[in-house]
Amino acid sequence: MIVGAVVGFSMPSTVAGVAGWTIVVFGVLFGGGGLIRRALRIELGIGEQLLLGAVAWVTISGLLLALGGASRTPLLVLAACGIAFALAEVWERVHATPRTVAGEDRLAATVTWAFLTAFLVFNVLAMVGARANPYDDQVAYVAFVKRLLDCGDLIEPFSFRRISAYGGQTTLQALAALRGDVAVIDLLDRGIFQWLSLVLVYDFTRHRRVHVGVSITVLVFLCAMWDLHLNSAAVWTGFAAFLGAYNFASREDLSPRVSLVLTFACCGLACTLRQNYLLPAGVFALSVAVFHLRARARDQRSWRAAWHGERITIVLAITTAGIVVLPYMVATFRASGTFLYPVLLGNANGASPLKPSAGTFLDELKFFVHVAVNSEPIRIWWLILPLMLLARDDRDRRPWPAFLIACSLGFVALVHSFLLSDAYNLWRYGWGYLTPLAIVFFVEVAPRLPVPGAPSSSGVRIHAIAAFLVWLALMAHFVTSRSQIIERFTNAIVDVQTGLDLGSTKYDPRAEAIPALQGAIPEGERIAVMLDDPWMLDYDRNRIVNLDLPGAVAPAPGLPSFTSVEHWRAYLRGQGIRYLAFSEDGRSTWLYRRVGWLWRIFADDELFRFIAARMVDTIDMFAGLAKTSKVLYHAHGLVAIDLGEPVPVEADRGPPEPERQDAFARRVSEQELGNNAWQLASRRDVAFQTDLIGPSRIVDLLGADDFGPSSGLWHLLFGGPDRRPLRYLADRTRVRVHGSGTHDLRVAAWLRLQRLATSPSISIYLDGARVATGQADAQGNVTLDARVSCTGWCDVYILLSTTSDLWRAEDVRVAKLLEFDWKPAP
Repeated sequence: MIVGAVVGFSMPSTVAGVAGWTIVVFGVLFGGGGLIRRALRIELGIGEQLLLGAVAWVTISGLLLALGGASRTPLLVLAACGIAFALAEVWERVHATPRTVAGEDRLAATVTWAFLTAFLVFNVLAMVGARANPYDDQVAYVAFVKRLLDCGDLIEPFSFRRISAYGGQTTLQALAALRGDVAVIDLLDRGIFQWLSLVLVYDFTRHRRVHVGVSITVLVFLCAMWDLHLNSAAVWTGFAAFLGAYNFASREDLSPRVSLVLTFACCGLACTLRQNYLLPAGVFALSVAVFHLRARARDQRSWRAAWHGERITIVLAITTAGIVVLPYMVATFRASGTFLYPVLLGNANGASPLKPSAGTFLDELKFFVHVAVNSEPIRIWWLILPLMLLARDDRDRRPWPAFLIACSLGFVALVHSFLLSDAYNLWRYGWGYLTPLAIVFFVEVAPRLPVPGAPSSSGVRIHAIAAFLVWLALMAHFVTSRSQIIERFTNAIVDVQTGLDLGSTKYDPRAEAIPALQGAIPEGERIAVMLDDPWMLDYDRNRIVNLDLPGAVAPAPGLPSFTSVEHWRAYLRGQGIRYLAFSEDGRSTWLYRRVGWLWRIFADDELFRFIAARMVDTIDMFAGLAKTSKVLYHAHGLVAIDLGEPVPVEADRGPPEPERQDAFARRVSEQELGNNAWQLASRRDVAFQTDLIGPSRIVDLLGADDFGPSSGLWHLLFGGPDRRPLRYLADRTRVRVHGSGTHDLRVAAWLRLQRLATSPSISIYLDGARVATGQADAQGNVTLDARVSCTGWCDVYILLSTTSDLWRAEDVRVAKLLEFDWKPAP
């Protein structure tokens, strides 16, 4: 550990430095866990002790964070204390009486630990050269770690990523970055905590007394699994916290008080990592406590007597979780004005869509079934979930039903609250508790397998045939996911080679330009930044706030999106921000490329239309501010400006923000693109409903796949023949419209009569009543106008009598929607 610290500090960005500091991180966690072990006088496995060390680190660093003092020096002192405790642990274990282990068990343990150690070394080497996600990590999460180490707080009132996480993951990442290099952002989660999770699984299987073959199979299953990492957010840290909570809840060799306290502590750790972990962690902890009380009430024949005897235990467990979580709630409230997003919005933009604005119950049911069946990365959920419902738990605290209920409620609530996401991302958000649920089930049913010599144990009861089917499904997963295994290890080997060659170096020619940009701004002044690499800034020199996704989060009354340059100047100066630094349009390396967001205003889903419109507007406003302000720095695509002395109070912004967004999209479409793409896009009062047949996306100008020489985006960038945007129609197209009285509806289409070999009719229905019908002229053009009455959301159907084939609209391509105009009647 001491040598690792020396190497880590002296060569922080090399493979040797990262490997040396990894040993230090394990030492800090091991020492903190050892302190808890001594205080409680219990026996812990290596993984359990490391996990409790993480609880101790997150708890103490959280208190420092809430006070604004979790900077590098206090965290180094805390790490040094952890190392001291770790050395004491090593001394105690060296002089302890060794346990006698049978030869066969000793061989199995040796092989298992050799495998885990080799996997750790391989994974650490891969993380050094791994590519972080620049759209999330470089622009936000790495910057959080740098900010924490520089100035000790995470006060980011303009950051969308900050409002959706408490900060426990950041404090753990700061431990891994104390050596002086924050670039290896994946080291903590995908390296250190993935190995910690595997060791914790080994400890769990040892406590459950399952066959060594079960342990090895489950470990290999986890090592081979695609872990759904998209960025450095909590994945394996969440896995370890939830598995640890279940492990301590199911350990019958611990006293009920110790078991509950450790369970609540691990659930508290999970809550600090992601806000969507709050529900499953809270439900599991409270369910275990309720089941414990019920068992005592059954023994004493009275709930009141049970509560009287166990109230100190329950209060102590809840207090433990509170000590872990509450400092992070305080820190999050200081940063974002809320500790429970999206229930309490705080600085979040109230116009931000969390659910489809035109969604119905049937739409949500369709989405839920789609997500449930398209499970990732464990593709056998639909096989094992019914068998999970058959399992019974005969232990007092009933950890299995408590865990199943908590994870199910957590995932249902996740899907319900994020209907604008997709199956992959939702399973990624649920990885931290759903994957431990599957692992726990595999291990718990293993003793019931119909094989000779299978040990019997208390715990989950299930029929032997059901246990056999569970493990048959696990074996099937290896077959169905073999391509993922190959891809994962291929990428890892490439990353290992890169790490050995380059260390943690990330190519960026502006590494020296960003300090120069900051040097042009007076020291101590407050700066708002919209940069691709804000983690290169010195957060101790200036008070910096990061606009990672501008328009999504900001102090009241929010950013003045879709207004004017002077509105922006007045708002920023009103927030005490005089200096602004941003990536220049056309020179941004990743997130702030205007043309990359332009098509999303019209052709993406509702959430990204919201983000894209504000991104394009912010880029335009910052360019406008640069023209009317003093420019302090302009080089390498980076701009720093002085907004000047305080200006009068911001003028009235006009209509509500959603109306301004629609007007902005129309203005961009008509004035910049020179077309009516806005009419074919979903907007505040129009929502196109797609299915597997149609309508298609907007094509011939703004489709995501339009990048060829004949495409509209190519025309937009490089010129060429004029193309008109359109959607291809199926035989039945559904559009939801919102109204408050009488509205005028216009639908213009073109039909490919040669392909159809007939002259079809086209009709419009509003809430089941036909309001217009017509036929195409000789050239295939048809326009339908109708004056209709609509209050709230109404369903418009565009029906064609024939499309020649009932297939995908973009494949058949016989009907083009050219206009869809919906406006209040004069």
